[in-house]
Amino acid sequence: MNRFMFSVILVAGLLGLPSIASAAVITFDYTATGVGPSTVTGTFGYDTSVPDTDPNPNGGRYVAAGFLTGSVSGGAQDGLVFDVQNLTLSLVAGPVGGHILGVLTSPTLLSLIDFSGTVFPNDSLPTDLDLADFNFRTELVVFSPGFGQEPYTFQSITRQVAVPDPASLPLLAVALGVLGLAASIRRRRHAADGLASS
Repeated sequence: MNRFMFSVILVAGLLGLPSIASAAVITFDYTATGVGPSTVTGTFGYDTSVPDTDPNPNGGRYVAAGFLTGSVSGGAQDGLVFDVQNLTLSLVAGPVGGHILGVLTSPTLLSLIDFSGTVFPNDSLPTDLDLADFNFRTELVVFSPGFGQEPYTFQSITRQVAVPDPASLPLLAVALGVLGLAASIRRRRHAADGLASS
């Protein structure tokens, strides 16, 4: 590969870098239990780069920032599957400085309540969640035709380990372009030195 090709790769990588900065989706696996007994397992997540549209410094509103999926096993809602995309998340200030992260949409209601102020210390979306940090019942309510609504209590919330995705390719292109250009320049210098010495 010549210097021109490495330059093209470098420029392409640099042009792709903004897409990396905008990708900030955090995904969690969860389990929740209800009466019956019944269990819900699934994933939920949100994009921390979505801007806050609520001017109140003590509250946040993030439009179409999240998603929530799940399936029910056991109990009255056995076999129910839900997949909700483009959730709007709201952070409402709690009475003692904490916040309530709430999502209300059919067919689910999700609320994560932190009255201590440790999980949601401000109106920005947190980058991690630990069930042990919540000092109040965290709840998932699932609505289903014919069965009404069923409340479930979260038993675990685990952040998924990030895996490389196509968005990381621009970084690889930048690194390859820089290394390639450096190697190309060094080869030309060595060739020039060889000619000068002969």
